[in-house]
Amino acid sequence: ELAEALGADMDSEEVRAAEADFEAASTALSEAAAGGLTVLPVAAYADEGFYMAKAEDEPSLRMYGELGVQFVDPGGEEYYWQTAGWEDVPQYPSDILLYSLRGALTPEQMAEQPTYGLLPAVQADQVHPWKYIGMDYTAQAAYMEELAGWLEASQDVTP
Repeated sequence: ELAEALGADMDSEEVRAAEADFEAASTALSEAAAGGLTVLPVAAYADEGFYMAKAEDEPSLRMYGELGVQFVDPGGEEYYWQTAGWEDVPQYPSDILLYSLRGALTPEQMAEQPTYGLLPAVQADQVHPWKYIGMDYTAQAAYMEELAGWLEASQDVTP
């Protein structure tokens, strides 16, 4: 009813094609995640350290986890984020580091912190952007394809 009211045809060829792309990207991500590499999504700040996202509290990350992506569990009782000062960052190793694109430090800026370079993902140059993507077929399919590619191209570098 809402779709009709908005003039959208939810059974259109365009929607079916987007859904098919999403399903294909989901399969590719599941297959790439089967390698068991760990992923840590972060937002980093010079004066605060790492804010590590809890995958189960973020809708896109939760969906990727349900598809098999293994996220580092940063622990803690707070919702969404667990924080760590720069001195504690090495305690959260991962094979792949996803860095926030929303007002946080870039990898080049994080590199100014001595402990950042101690992370296995950083040493292996397995650092990629964490994009906040809308929950629609087209946007999610594109990012899941990127994430699948990073998982496939990366190596297990955590102890």
